[in-house]
Amino acid sequence: MSDVIRHVSSPRAMVAFFSFAMEAVLLGMVSLSPWALGSVDPSAQSWLLAGVALLLILWSLRMLVEWRVSWKTCPVGICISATVLLMAMQLVPLPSSLLGSISPGTSRIYSQLLPLDAEVLQQGDARESLTLVDVGSTISLYPAATRQRLIRLLALLVLFLIVRNNLSSLATLRRLSFALLINGSALALFGLFQHFSSAEPGTVFWTYNSSGAVFGPFINRNHFAFYINLCVGLGLGLLLVRRRGEYTSQLENETSIFSRVRSTLYGLLHDPLGLWISAGLAIMLTSVVFCLSRGGFLAMLGAATVCICLTLFSGGRNFRLLALLLGVAASLALLIWFGLGEVEARLTTIFTGEATHDGRVYLLTHFWPFFRQFPLFGTGYGTFQFVEPMYLHTAQDFGKFYDHAHNDYLEDLIEGGAIGLIIRLLAIGLIFRFAYYAFLRRAGTTADGLALGLLFGFTSITIHSFFEFGLFVPAIAVLAIVLIAHICSAGDCTDEYARDARPRRLGNWQATPLFGAICALCFAWFLYGAGSKAATFDHLRTEARGLRRAATKGLVERAAEIPLLEQMIRLEPSDAERRFVLAEAYLDVYQLDSTSTSPLLIEAMRQMVCARNLCPLLPEPHARIAAYVEVFAQADPRGLYLDRAKFLAPADPQLWYLCGVQELEDNQLERAWLNWKQSLKLSDLFLARILDRAATHLSGDELLEKILPAQADVLLKAAKYLYPQPEAQMDRKPLMEHALDSLRHEAHLLSPAQWHTKALIHQELGQSVEALQAYKTALNYKPSEIGWRYELALQLYENGQRQQASRELSIILGQQPNHAEALRLCATLASDATNRP
Repeated sequence: MSDVIRHVSSPRAMVAFFSFAMEAVLLGMVSLSPWALGSVDPSAQSWLLAGVALLLILWSLRMLVEWRVSWKTCPVGICISATVLLMAMQLVPLPSSLLGSISPGTSRIYSQLLPLDAEVLQQGDARESLTLVDVGSTISLYPAATRQRLIRLLALLVLFLIVRNNLSSLATLRRLSFALLINGSALALFGLFQHFSSAEPGTVFWTYNSSGAVFGPFINRNHFAFYINLCVGLGLGLLLVRRRGEYTSQLENETSIFSRVRSTLYGLLHDPLGLWISAGLAIMLTSVVFCLSRGGFLAMLGAATVCICLTLFSGGRNFRLLALLLGVAASLALLIWFGLGEVEARLTTIFTGEATHDGRVYLLTHFWPFFRQFPLFGTGYGTFQFVEPMYLHTAQDFGKFYDHAHNDYLEDLIEGGAIGLIIRLLAIGLIFRFAYYAFLRRAGTTADGLALGLLFGFTSITIHSFFEFGLFVPAIAVLAIVLIAHICSAGDCTDEYARDARPRRLGNWQATPLFGAICALCFAWFLYGAGSKAATFDHLRTEARGLRRAATKGLVERAAEIPLLEQMIRLEPSDAERRFVLAEAYLDVYQLDSTSTSPLLIEAMRQMVCARNLCPLLPEPHARIAAYVEVFAQADPRGLYLDRAKFLAPADPQLWYLCGVQELEDNQLERAWLNWKQSLKLSDLFLARILDRAATHLSGDELLEKILPAQADVLLKAAKYLYPQPEAQMDRKPLMEHALDSLRHEAHLLSPAQWHTKALIHQELGQSVEALQAYKTALNYKPSEIGWRYELALQLYENGQRQQASRELSIILGQQPNHAEALRLCATLASDATNRP
């Protein structure tokens, strides 16, 4: 018994125990994190940060037991560290002269959005100056967002170093591959089962409703494909390293390709574990295609192409790729069983060009203003969602929120500038170099298949990042950084990876292990604290949102939200968004409670100015300060605050409308008309409100001249709103003719919707021939519009062209057999035919 105790307590056994514990924690992190909705929730992220902290503690204990610090210098780790330093540099307050030299665009934004002199609040006889110290002095336009991104990247860097120096052996990679093959197969089965059994398509776990395109436990199907492609790569590596004894020897003696295929499949059929691996791959491949992620499909296809080309041209044992035929065939059989109609309709949009009509292509063609304004250091990591409305938002995006660019490379260029993008591309090049060397060095051994699987996974990351922001999902980021660490170790110039040897010793100073352990423990404490604070913050935010949704029931709920928000501000004083929400809560209580006093309004404006100072990119604080500028003893003119808000959200029709209302109350009539005209140019959402307010000041001709834009659809709706009576046709005629003139100037460039609008205008003017021609032209461009076709059929019927109307109705009923209006018109046509003499 004493010998057993002595053996267990020996340094070698303790090191083995710590290594085992670290590997178990790592496998738990990469396997469980996707099931928690991809760990996008801050509470789930806090568990991941706690896992990294636990790994650091185990590493520090291993250092103390071995009394040495194992370290591998890695250029990829240096690149990640360079990005961390770039983020840290974006947070450093700089003198205005230096900031203007290295980032002139940022300096111009600050000078445009921040007042030269700090606002002063009037509190009775006392005054309070809202200082601008250190405001507008960082490269990051929103330091709090950059700081959050920095913490996440630091955690990933620490995880990379832990895996690179402790868990990057061939044996650990094999175990990781088996774990993720099982986990990926389970995720794929769950996703398919949930897809077919869930009553609502946007429901996760049959319980939680989501507005996203859900598949499996991921809110976004693209993220599901992102994660599963990594699992496919590791499963592929396991399949390629399977030994088949006598069948392998027999296969090496075959000369013809058909004989190799036959021998390979025969050997695989006599390998039960290989069959299970093939089955798991088949299920995962099926789920990637069936989840309808076009980016995931292209990433899988591109990664497979790269691996096949590398294998064919490397002179290695390429016959083992033939073993994938069974998995691919099984995957195709499953797809046929589940139904290929929806999959085919989705994937064909890649080749027809329809897939290019989304916001990703729009971003690619409109990112130049970002680069021109912030070429070197960017706007600050984490600021894309705040700078995007200034340059990319359109009127169609009103009410939408884009937190990422759906293209990681462009997002790096926008947030980190050319320097950030160069660092990323350099890291990608180095990782591919490591993966290529790993495959070449292991060629002819059982490790080359695992190296090829790693290459498949990283290639899918590289390709899919052109279309999606999967690496911002914590579950994907954790698995990706683990794979990258294994690639770097496998492609290292030494043979340590194959021998599972320990990395070299760092330094000769006797206290180095103690110093390293202390540093690891400090980092662990920092990461655990950051995760704990994030979880507490999220819990308070959830409670506050619940009260906000119930705020319409009474004043009590709204007032109860204020202590929660104040507690959140104490946790994160630099959070501008929460400060704005707190200011809004104070304003609501002030407006709803007749007994409330001006201190509530004063506190609301103080929080509003703090929110503006912490993040000048938020348009709402500028607009609110403008509305209550009389509260300040010293402030900029109201119009200047409104101009800043409009500069930040130029495509927001509601903001332009509210600015016009404010200008009207200030008796700035001409400015109000300009604001409302711009609002209507962007959208007709506020047409009725604008016409109601403006009609008391302007005549019909003045409305047409000063407010209504030369847009046919807006003029048509305005005419019907202003003159709704059937007998007011003559009053509507000037607006209709003006709308028609706006379309005649660009008749060759009209969209289908504009041709439809033209048909409606001709119909209102009694020009039936021109209306019919416009309807037909609109339907030539867009034949699937059932509503337009019914309007055409009705117009044909009213003009006595019953045969043509019947033909159009048959087309409608062929697509929608239960179309009620078309059925009624058919019945009318039949009745007319019966009663006709």
